[in-house]
Amino acid sequence: PSKMPPSPMQAVMYCARRDGSVDFWFIKPEAQSRTLSTESLHRHPVGKFRNVALRSKTFFAPLAKLFLGETHLGHYFGVDASGRAYVEDRVKEGRWRRLLVYFIWIESWRGGRRPFLEGKLCFQRQETGAEAKAPQSGRRLFYARQYRIQDGVIHLAPPAEEEMLPALMPPAIGFQEMV
Repeated sequence: PSKMPPSPMQAVMYCARRDGSVDFWFIKPEAQSRTLSTESLHRHPVGKFRNVALRSKTFFAPLAKLFLGETHLGHYFGVDASGRAYVEDRVKEGRWRRLLVYFIWIESWRGGRRPFLEGKLCFQRQETGAEAKAPQSGRRLFYARQYRIQDGVIHLAPPAEEEMLPALMPPAIGFQEMV
């Protein structure tokens, strides 16, 4: 991996391990291609395909730690039995909304004395509790919310500030705007 910030053509992949921990490393495209390198889908701490986060680990570790099952400011973070990351929001008494996370956009970061990481969580909604509604018309809806991690605490924007995404992957224009 390149020095911070990472090159624009690589991403961090988080994986739930069998022992219950969450690990992460960089995934990259093939050289001179738009296809994903299959070698980068596996963690390589050394060698030609080395892709572990070394110097940048302090930026990405707080996200991995959250999904071990932590509660921050009214949100519960976890990984379900199928290995899918989620965030639960309490909507009202006895009713929770589960945000099934599929993509974490990192927009900005800063190292030094007060490091932070901020961006957007991309997710699908899943309501739980007695009043949960079935999805309408079988259509999949995708959403995003801003987050900021600083001093070991994650601040997640409230449901009122969610944005609906037109497709699974965020649009190239407008998505990066932070409020």
